Amino acid sequence: MKVNLKVKSQKSKLKLKTQNFRNSKFEIRNSRTRAFTLIELIVSVALLLVALSIALFAVVGTNGMIQKADARSSISESTRGVGEAIRRTVANAPVGAVTPIIPNDGGTTFAAIQVKAFSDLQSGNTCTVIGRAIATTDSTGEEKYTINKVGTVIAILIYNVDSGGLCPTTSPIYQNRLTNVQAVVKAAQFAVKSVGCTTITSSCVTKQLLRYSLTLEAAQKGSGGTSEARKPTLTIQEGLPIGLVNEATVVFKIETTTLPNAHAGTPPYATSVVVSGGMPPYTWAITSGSLPNGLALSTTTGVITGTPNPPTAGHTYNFTVTVTDSATPIIGTASQPLSIFVIDDQIVITTTTPLPDATVGVSYNPGVLLPGGQLKADRGVDPAMPCSCTWTIISGGLPNGMSMSAGGKIDGTPTTAGVYSFLIRAAESSNLTNYAEKTFSLTVSPSGGQTLTITTSSPLPSGSINAVYVPFQLTASGSGSYTWTVDSGSLPPGLALSTGGIISGTPTCDAGKLYPYSYSLTIRVRDNADPLKTATKSFNLTISDPLAVCGGGLEPG
Repeated sequence: MKVNLKVKSQKSKLKLKTQNFRNSKFEIRNSRTRAFTLIELIVSVALLLVALSIALFAVVGTNGMIQKADARSSISESTRGVGEAIRRTVANAPVGAVTPIIPNDGGTTFAAIQVKAFSDLQSGNTCTVIGRAIATTDSTGEEKYTINKVGTVIAILIYNVDSGGLCPTTSPIYQNRLTNVQAVVKAAQFAVKSVGCTTITSSCVTKQLLRYSLTLEAAQKGSGGTSEARKPTLTIQEGLPIGLVNEATVVFKIETTTLPNAHAGTPPYATSVVVSGGMPPYTWAITSGSLPNGLALSTTTGVITGTPNPPTAGHTYNFTVTVTDSATPIIGTASQPLSIFVIDDQIVITTTTPLPDATVGVSYNPGVLLPGGQLKADRGVDPAMPCSCTWTIISGGLPNGMSMSAGGKIDGTPTTAGVYSFLIRAAESSNLTNYAEKTFSLTVSPSGGQTLTITTSSPLPSGSINAVYVPFQLTASGSGSYTWTVDSGSLPPGLALSTGGIISGTPTCDAGKLYPYSYSLTIRVRDNADPLKTATKSFNLTISDPLAVCGGGLEPG
C-alpha cells in the first residue's frame, strides 16, 4: 500500500508539473514523452551542418575530378600527337640522319632532334626539327616557333635542304605546334644510341636507336581540395629504331652517282656526296684523280665547295671519293667514281680593235663593222648562258662628244680629231666578279678631209736591261686600220714593234754600248684607205742598266 500510494502521489505530482509547464516552449503530455535538453539541440544542429558539408564537398569534388580528368585527357592527347610526329619523321630517316641538337640559347640538354630525310610531299630531301620551343605571335596573329631549352611547347619546323646538302636554320617552309594550349612542357630530352650487331661480320651495319623522354603538365590548376589542386602531369618515354628494324641491314655505300656541272669563275659551287648505312661520323677523302682547281671536299661533311679557276673551264675532272665510318669493331669503307665538268662561261669581249673611224662633226655611224655602235661579249663556250653585261671605261676616254652606255653602245658626235685609246671592261651583270677587259682605239678624222699623221710624240718611254718593257701603243690619225713597221734604225735588242703598233719585250745587253744608251729609229705607218696613205716619224728610246748587268762598253757613236 505504501508503495502504491507513493506512486500515486508521484503521478499526482507529475500531473501538477504538467499543468505548471503547459504554456512553456517544450511540453510532454504523458509519461512516454519528454522535452529536448540544450545539449541534444546543439548536437542535432551540428549533425545537420556536417550533412550539408558532405553534400557540398561531394558536388565540388566531383567537379574537380571532372576538370582533372579533362586536363589529363588534354596532356595525354598532346603526348600522343608528339609521339606520332616523331615516329612518322624517323620512319623515313636512314642511319646517321637523326641528330640530337642543343638549342642556340645554350645548356647541355639535347632538347630537340634534327632529321634529314626524303619527303614525299616535298619531292626531295628536307630537314625536320622537333623539340622544345618558344611560341611568339607575329603582326598577323600567326604563331612562330624558336627552338629553346626552356620552351613551353613542342614544335615541328621543316626546312628544304640547301644546294650544298646542308640543313638551314632559317626560313622554314612549315612550322606548327604539336602540343595543345592546355599542355605545358616541363621537360624534354633526346638521345641517339648505337646498337651493335648480334653477329660481327664484314657486312654488319651498326644500327641506331632514338630515345626520348617528355613530361607535360596541365596549363590550369584543378578545382577541389588540396590534393585536387595540384596540376596533373604526364611523362612518356619511347625508343625508336632508326633506319633499320630488328636485324635488317643496309649496305654501307655512297648513293651519289652524278654531280652537277660547275661554272668557271662564277658564284661558288656547292654540292654534297650522300652516303647510306654505316655508323656516323664519317670521314671523306679523294683517293684518286683530283677536283677542279678551286674546289675542295670537306673531310667531315662530304660537301664539295669552292669556285673553279678560269683555266679549268671546258675540262672534265674524274676522281674517286672514299668514305669511312666509325663502326666497331669493323670500320666500313665505301668508294664511288665521280666527275665534274667545268663550263667555260668566262666573259670574252668579241668586238675587235681598232673601232671604225669617226669624223669630227659627224654623228658616229660605224656601219656593218659595229652595228649600232654596240660592243659584243660572250660567256665562253656555253650557248645556253648568254652574257648580260655591264660595260664601263676603266682608263683612257672616248673622243669629246662621244659616250658609251652601260649596255655597251658607243654613239655621239666627236668634236676633236685624233687617235683615242681606252680600256673597257665587260662584267656579268649578275656577278660583277666575272669580267673581261680589252683596250680599244678609235680614230677621229678632221671634218675637212682625212690625213694620216703619227700622233705619238718623241722620245718614247725609256726602259731598263732585263726589265719588262711596259707595252706601248703608237697612235696615228687617219682612216681605217693601220700597219706599223720600223722604217730605219732599230729598236733596242729584246724589243719589237707589232704590226698593230705596240712596242713590247724585255731589253737585253747590246755589245759595245755604254749605258744609258739612246736608240734612234724611224717608224712608218700605213692605213687601208683608198688611195693608201703612209706617214713616218723619227723617235728616240733610251735604255739604262741600273744594275750594271751589261758591264762596261764604248761611248756611243
